Amino acid sequence: MNGRLAIVLAGIATLASFSVSAADENFDVYVFTDAKYDDNVFRVANAAEAFAQNGSTTRDDISTTFGVGAKAKIPVSRQQFNFDAELRRTIFNRFSQLNNNNGEFKGEWGWAYASRVSGTLGYEYERDLTDFFELQSAIRDTTINQNFFGSVKFPIRPRWTLVIGGDVGAVSFDARPFLDRDQTSVFGEVLFQTRAKTFVGLRLRESDAEFDSNLAVNNDFSETEVSAVFRYEASDKSRLSVSLGRTDRDAEDPLSGDFSGATGRVEYRRVVSGKTAVTVALFRQASLVDEIASLVVTDGISIRPVWEISSRLRFNGNISYEERDFGGAGFAVSERADDLLGLSAGFSYKLNRAFTFNVGLRNRSRGSSNDGSEFDQTEFTAGVRFNI
Repeated sequence: MNGRLAIVLAGIATLASFSVSAADENFDVYVFTDAKYDDNVFRVANAAEAFAQNGSTTRDDISTTFGVGAKAKIPVSRQQFNFDAELRRTIFNRFSQLNNNNGEFKGEWGWAYASRVSGTLGYEYERDLTDFFELQSAIRDTTINQNFFGSVKFPIRPRWTLVIGGDVGAVSFDARPFLDRDQTSVFGEVLFQTRAKTFVGLRLRESDAEFDSNLAVNNDFSETEVSAVFRYEASDKSRLSVSLGRTDRDAEDPLSGDFSGATGRVEYRRVVSGKTAVTVALFRQASLVDEIASLVVTDGISIRPVWEISSRLRFNGNISYEERDFGGAGFAVSERADDLLGLSAGFSYKLNRAFTFNVGLRNRSRGSSNDGSEFDQTEFTAGVRFNI
């Protein structure tokens, strides 16, 4: 087993040590298994492309995941410690070369000092099999994401609040080390409370990315974002969050893609009834897609409904559409543009305190100016979780 997964195991062991003193509602240990049918594992456009990629026209497979996890919320005076960990083993029926160990861990300390000063400090770790969006080879490539983060919020005047924070992270790939990178980000936000639950302000964020190996193109960059922010909670049933501004990215090598333009995000959450809620988000961002080392500009929308059908049955859905412009991603022949549509629906049924069953269906389709990047993929998942 990969030594880095020891972090996840240590997290689970840490959580178990709190089981004696933690209240039942604040502590949970569980085991689970999921089976997934994927009709296009390698995200290929057709059978001919599948044969070129893995030597077979077969595109579908069934994978089974076995896992153990734990969650804990530990209040200590004015502090709150949260832990969440999972360790998983995934086995493929046909493409056994993709069998892998994966998992995740998150630890967060929510602290408070005096009456109004508060903040967070935490660490996240995730290891998983890379999705085959860009990988043109039927090999196992696992990705490891690590991130240290923190922030502090304190009042500077009766109706003014200052928030500062940052994060330091690293991304690494087993099979494609040229994508490995370190990322840092710091931000400051000044908020003015115009009335109860309504804030306006200004945010400044500085980010840097440094790749371990840049090959022919230096993909390192620095980025500055200046945004106006607005947050409004009309009631417990309605919340609006807006961030609109400008992002300037300065790449070390122009071939990697400079960017200067408007970016932002508008998100609205509405509780339609006591059991139904919908979250709608519109966004435009200059980002790093994990499997692309250079600039990708994304415009998108997502709609996420949640429906508590009963005390035992819950529905989660998602509809998303993204337009991705790869003009700065170093494609020599022509600029690449993708349209990505995603649809998903899932149900979870809590039989009793111990057993929860879940089923889900997801479809993703991508159209592209690059014919080799197009695909349509559908997956069906069914599983059971047992709370110990």
